[in-house]
Amino acid sequence: MLTARRLGVTTRTIYYYIERYPEVAAEWKLGRATFYQAIVEAGLARLLESIQRGEPWAVRLAVTEILDRLERKLRDIGLEREEKREIELSGEMVFKAFLMASERRYLREKGDEHRGAGAKGDLSGDA
Repeated sequence: MLTARRLGVTTRTIYYYIERYPEVAAEWKLGRATFYQAIVEAGLARLLESIQRGEPWAVRLAVTEILDRLERKLRDIGLEREEKREIELSGEMVFKAFLMASERRYLREKGDEHRGAGAKGDLSGDA
């Protein structure tokens, strides 16, 4: 354990203090929660960047997670299957629209790269 190594004690000593002193246990829990929160926030930030770049895996992951959570909420409040299907379809349409927009943006950016290169004579084939 990094904390024990930094303090020059054994892991057993750290756990002894955590068990023996409530203040130490509270700080330990707070530190762990803060650490995990930082990891989650960093991961979500990278996921958002990937979504904004239109990376299909990221979009698929985010939309799948959102639809799964929505399905659980709907099940919890007892909506009928027909109502659930309508919501699923609207989610799928949003997902497809997002993918189409991402694809158009990607093609537009690629087209701009090629047009820029062609203007310099790289891809035009003109001598």
